Amino acid sequence: MGSRITRFSPVVAVGLVAGLTTCREQPSGPKLPPTSQAVAIMPGVPTVILSHVEPAASAAAAARSAGGVTVQAATGPVQFRRTPGEGGSWVDMAVGGTAYFRDVAWEATYTIEATDDGDYWDSNISFPGGGGAQFPRITYYKNYGGETDCFVVGFQSLCGATTASVEDILSIQCQATGTYTYELFQNGGRVFSGTFFLKPTLPPGTWTSYNQNAFPGDPYNTLCYISDSSGDSHDCAPGGAEKKVSIATKGCALTAAAMVLSYFGIPIDPKALNDYLVGLDDGGYTSDGYVNWQGVLARAGQDNVRLGFEKTDPGTVSAADLRNRICRFGPQIVQVTNKKGGTHFVMVTGLNDAGTDFTIADPASGGNTSLRDTYGDFVSVREFEPTSQPDWDAVLSADAHSPVQLLLTDPLGRITGYDPVRGQDYSEIPSSAYDSSGLETLLDDGSGVQIDPLWKELDVRQAVDGDYTLAVTGTAAGTYRLNVRGYDRLHRHSSFVVSDVPIGQGEVHQYGIHFNSADMSAGTLPISGGFAGGGQRSDVNALLSYARPGDSRTSLPLGTTTYSLMIFYDVAIDAATFQAELNGVPVESLFHPVPGTNEVVTIALEPGRNVLKLLVTGSPGGRSGTDRDHLVFLVE
Repeated sequence: MGSRITRFSPVVAVGLVAGLTTCREQPSGPKLPPTSQAVAIMPGVPTVILSHVEPAASAAAAARSAGGVTVQAATGPVQFRRTPGEGGSWVDMAVGGTAYFRDVAWEATYTIEATDDGDYWDSNISFPGGGGAQFPRITYYKNYGGETDCFVVGFQSLCGATTASVEDILSIQCQATGTYTYELFQNGGRVFSGTFFLKPTLPPGTWTSYNQNAFPGDPYNTLCYISDSSGDSHDCAPGGAEKKVSIATKGCALTAAAMVLSYFGIPIDPKALNDYLVGLDDGGYTSDGYVNWQGVLARAGQDNVRLGFEKTDPGTVSAADLRNRICRFGPQIVQVTNKKGGTHFVMVTGLNDAGTDFTIADPASGGNTSLRDTYGDFVSVREFEPTSQPDWDAVLSADAHSPVQLLLTDPLGRITGYDPVRGQDYSEIPSSAYDSSGLETLLDDGSGVQIDPLWKELDVRQAVDGDYTLAVTGTAAGTYRLNVRGYDRLHRHSSFVVSDVPIGQGEVHQYGIHFNSADMSAGTLPISGGFAGGGQRSDVNALLSYARPGDSRTSLPLGTTTYSLMIFYDVAIDAATFQAELNGVPVESLFHPVPGTNEVVTIALEPGRNVLKLLVTGSPGGRSGTDRDHLVFLVE
């Protein structure tokens, strides 16, 4: 009779199964068949795998020559093993050793040898804090269902030998941590007892720790300081005379990202990751110089590692949620607030043994420490998870520099962001997040400087197709910079960037965004102003549109001498037909109408009533039409 492997489990478990034998007859022999139902008490489901062993490897022989734990003659030495969640095969562990809460499973392996009809083996495991589970009983029958020398569990059997190899398997991923006790019995007598400790952290050595301070001379992005005292920065001017921002001063998120990539088998340090992000055509950094997480995912994809990613709203992830993500998917990056009030990013690797505080790999020190003792609670999470899905997530994101708040409405009317007029946060769009926490720059002396306390970042994963409206509301008088990006399911990218847009407190600018998850490869994001001017049919009306002003009539305080409008030119315009007139005087020279572009144009105003008349002809949808807009500015 050929060798068969028989597996007994009420659920799908680890291992390859072959030659399954299902019993159709009642067994013969002096003892009744055992009960086959497994007791499935959380945190694991007990599973038994039986397989044939070579005759020389019988339990009695193994017991006599074993160098490990020695048990009774008919039951061989017990070996503990674990299956790492990071991948790979079973890893041997000592009895009394350590498993980790991302491990998929733990098992006890041993050999058994039967001598008498009805010999049986029982095993159980006790959980931390009480409770436990019983593995299915194994019983030996000399004759069973027309076959000889059979080990039986329930209605399944392994026949043809008086010896067998046994694997008692328990799923342990994300289960209760602490000490587990395993016991093995032969014919009612205990022949083995041993423990292992399930530790609530990732295995040591599965990631590379980096210290951002080890890169004091390596540039971060392409930023330079405006002044050493303020910590403010901007894109470096040509010539190289300015002092460059270093990874040591601003690279906490970059360094944390490098550590996450190392966990997933991508050997890259912060400097190499920075160089990669700077070189990306679709922008490895946001317009404000912060890490664009899509660039990190692209770097993982270069090594054929597909990672899912989601950014969470501050305060929306519980400690239990974060623990669950780490044990299921691996390390996560969290945003924290340091003692100086600045924002910092660290990588979370698990919890302490008591489960009372998270353990972190801190870019600021390069060491492993505890979260709450160092930074208090976390603010939000940058969630990573390995995925095998063939497509990327369709993503729409926006970031802005102060002094504004962002509010995005999707094609279904759902809202995410913050409305400062109502003082209301919104997170109605699924898989979306809005973060307005400030980011920190570390100066050379190690002190923290809050350079942008009103930095904004809005993110929508799995964005639906259609037209979105982005409202930008001023929280003070000033100018803002806005960067909007769209990624399709092939990770192709289009973007819209505008800088130095003037805005007043309470003033609202609206942008229309068209998103297509199948193709965002154009490079330029399809975007228009939220105000179309009015007066014609809708497609013609859209030939000229405006983010500023938001109405055909704008009131301005006495003494105002200029106004900057933000105008969008539709792709269907005929630029040669464009006309502009301010208070009866032609001003076409102020405008630069190019199909599919936008610009900020500043016009001179007089006290009283000012009228700006704009006209352009186009062929939207193949139908010719003329868009005529009259914009009134009252200075009084």
